[in-house]
Amino acid sequence: MVSGKKTEISSVLSLRETWCRPDEPILLFKWHRQSTLTCFDVKGFDLKGRPLPSLGRRAVRAAGIGALATVLFVVAMTEDASGETGGGSPSGPELFVFGDGAECAAATAIRSANATMGCWVFTPSRFAFVVRAEALEKDQDTESRSLLGRVRSVGTDLLDIAKGAAVESAATPSREPERIVSAFEFSPQQVTNVQLAWRKLPRKYGGGNSRYLRVTLWDGSGFDLGTWLPERALAMALGQQ
Repeated sequence: MVSGKKTEISSVLSLRETWCRPDEPILLFKWHRQSTLTCFDVKGFDLKGRPLPSLGRRAVRAAGIGALATVLFVVAMTEDASGETGGGSPSGPELFVFGDGAECAAATAIRSANATMGCWVFTPSRFAFVVRAEALEKDQDTESRSLLGRVRSVGTDLLDIAKGAAVESAATPSREPERIVSAFEFSPQQVTNVQLAWRKLPRKYGGGNSRYLRVTLWDGSGFDLGTWLPERALAMALGQQ
């Protein structure tokens, strides 16, 4: 996992400059440092995204996607090592991932985005989780050294060499723009609902209930995003503010 400031998106301006399409406004963005503040409500898995002792493991093996458990566990445990606390819900987890099983759209998306730092973005044309390209490339390289991965790695190495040479030869080098990419994204047709929803919090967060911004996908799975101002966040996500 890449660590440090190199993996953090520096500003909303960077999003607008390098990720947004022409004339694509940002309706709502939310910083996300996922970790133990990420909880899972996915059938066959526990709160940290690990397979349940019996049914969960059998279901994962039958589906042929045993890597899911490992990836979700790594994502969930990152914060314990880094000390990050995130900036989500003031009283509970920053994110709940929910769905009917390992192959649901939300779980599949999280599995593809094994990056600890990023940003949730709502625009009129997509709902996305975006990250610094360096973080996503590093995770893909660590998870698999496929031919495509090796070619990408060689290209990145050559690019780094070229950058180094340019820095050495330039008297006053300019700041390189950030490369921000979608770890995953969904079109409006793939998002069936955006609403507020109550969540009963795990005991480790003191129990009780808290409201989340819920994004439901076409297969019934989705994401509950913690936010300090749920009503305002909903209005912004729907383009009403």
